[in-house]
Amino acid sequence: MATILIYTVGTRDILLDQAVLESQATLEALPQLNAAKPQDGTILMPARLLGSAIKDKFAVFKPFIKITMLNQVLDYVQSRSGVIDKVYFVVTDQQKADGLDNRFMRQDTLFVPDVIGKTLGADSRFKSIANITVKDSLTNIDENYKFFSDKIKTVVRPQPLDTVYLSCQGGIDAINTGLLFATLDLVPKHINIHLSESTNIVSRNSFPVTYQHNQAKARIKTLLGYYNFEGALLEDVFENKRITTLLKFAIARQNFDFDKAKDILIMLSDDLDTAYGNEYNAMLQSMNDPFLNLERETWTLAKIDWQVGRVNVFLMKIFSLTETLYKAVLEKDTGLTFAYDEGSNHQSWSKFVNDLNERHKSEKVGLWQHLKEQGTFNDRPNIGAYIKILKYIKSPLFKELGLAFIYERALVLRRLRNDGAHGHANATKDLIFEKLGGEGNFKTLSNTLDKTLCIQGLGGYDVIRVRIIQLMDRL
Repeated sequence: MATILIYTVGTRDILLDQAVLESQATLEALPQLNAAKPQDGTILMPARLLGSAIKDKFAVFKPFIKITMLNQVLDYVQSRSGVIDKVYFVVTDQQKADGLDNRFMRQDTLFVPDVIGKTLGADSRFKSIANITVKDSLTNIDENYKFFSDKIKTVVRPQPLDTVYLSCQGGIDAINTGLLFATLDLVPKHINIHLSESTNIVSRNSFPVTYQHNQAKARIKTLLGYYNFEGALLEDVFENKRITTLLKFAIARQNFDFDKAKDILIMLSDDLDTAYGNEYNAMLQSMNDPFLNLERETWTLAKIDWQVGRVNVFLMKIFSLTETLYKAVLEKDTGLTFAYDEGSNHQSWSKFVNDLNERHKSEKVGLWQHLKEQGTFNDRPNIGAYIKILKYIKSPLFKELGLAFIYERALVLRRLRNDGAHGHANATKDLIFEKLGGEGNFKTLSNTLDKTLCIQGLGGYDVIRVRIIQLMDRL
């Protein structure tokens, strides 16, 4: 749990008191001071020249050195986090190259940390200092971002529990910007500080938190565009109870955990008084109706998959939907239940058919015989057998819910799903339209399923998504 300070050095980090002009020794050590023009009682000179001179003849200049800005920052960090384990000074040291004007090199700050170190001596506020030196591309934000991303990973190497302070106020704008964004990416919870020139007070900038929140909002909105509520919950950094509750509610629904979803919905009582109240109550009513509630949810999620382009996942849900839809209707019509698992507490498939056969023993052809004549494999439950039995018992729901039409169209989609499952074939919307005989037939199937399962739109998921975005935009 170390405390780290990253500090960009600028030309104002070493100032000479105006009294230096009255010192014959300093004028001899640095004749250029004769041309210096004091400002507010201090002398500001090119950093490379000044730093080099002071470093070489430190004893001469020491009485006149002022290190105001850094001292303020060190005091601030120490008062909040104790002794600083490592101070990293970001400095420049441009190399002579074609086209590089000497006047730019004169502003390099490579000697400044040495002077600071000698001036402060054995300072109790920090344990050690080190330089991070930028030698080229000083005004290129792209290059500086790459450079500091590498240095943070390989030199600074902050650990998860470390406290990292960033003061990037002095020096070149492109360096400060590259360093800032590299730190935002790699140390998102760092403490960004700023020294006010008007009040001479150090304070914490809110920008990093605002930036991280805005980035999180953008990521969450993208995830919500795909109705990925679990991903959005992992990205949620707002600590907003209502947003978190809505995300958890949607996740519970997507996992068919209706009891949990209903418990969570009660926690949204404040929202029930808003324009969204009717939508929430409609979702609650749908979950409270046990008949076809799983099928409603499956079809709703399949529609979402279709909308966002997850075509193969859509086909998988269609396969599951048709299996459970006809089973649910068969159980509803007969009042009997069965399961795939012979060891369950439900009726076994064989017993189910035997009981149903007994009910219809007055028929010319018994149920078992009918199934065999129809060529339906009947040792295990399957959708073909469900259809044959529903027709055999003249199911009123079979006609009322349009199940014959749904099965005819869905059978095409089930075959496409099987092709994908056994041959890794990739289905597309165009392929589905082609197999169904046109986009219009797909829409007819979709509308029929909506009507059969009493679904409007996306079953409230679109409302949840819009509500979460609305709440985020208010933060």
